Amino acid sequence: MAKYRGGGGTKERIWKRVKGLEVVKRVKKALNAGALDNAILFVLFFLVIFLVFVYVLNPLFSGVWESIAAFHAEGAHKILDFLGEESYANGNILIAPVGGTPIRFVVSQLCSGDVEVAVLAALILATISIPLFWRLVGAVFGAIVIIALNPFRIALTIYITASVGLEAGDFYHSVIFRLFLFFVLLLYYFIWFRLVEGREPPIKIPISRKKSRWTNSE
Repeated sequence: MAKYRGGGGTKERIWKRVKGLEVVKRVKKALNAGALDNAILFVLFFLVIFLVFVYVLNPLFSGVWESIAAFHAEGAHKILDFLGEESYANGNILIAPVGGTPIRFVVSQLCSGDVEVAVLAALILATISIPLFWRLVGAVFGAIVIIALNPFRIALTIYITASVGLEAGDFYHSVIFRLFLFFVLLLYYFIWFRLVEGREPPIKIPISRKKSRWTNSE
């Protein structure tokens, strides 16, 4: 029996040394409280929600997005007028001179922010550590923010295009789109998360209170 206890003590000492290794500590920290499970579930939820928006909801509400596109064209027209740039808006068509030639810019559904809304909504709704109430509020308000800011992006793109020409303007269009997508969405998500993290929702939605092995929140 004494020999057996001694062998067990040796194993324990070896195991303590292994657990004390820095690599093991970092792995344990990464896996602490099911972090890996939460990360996997977040990615899966994000992909599913994003695909539902892109292939189901956005086509289903294409008429709504066309109306939003017309609103964006009119808004961009007023911003360009304020900047002293001549332009005309007719529905979702914005006409502005480039190199002295009037050019028709079509504000399509893609330009109206449907992709940005889909990305932001998927990011927020997939954050399962936050109660469902705050996720729904954040997604709706985030869509409003994107739709409200989009005319400024469109106006800036056309303003630059009018100065540098169509070919260079197409390049700036891609750059501004990506910058808008990156900074506005991530900034909004960060602010939203910090504001609602740990806050109890005023309305209890049962699904958001359900405990699961995927998340530590109730």
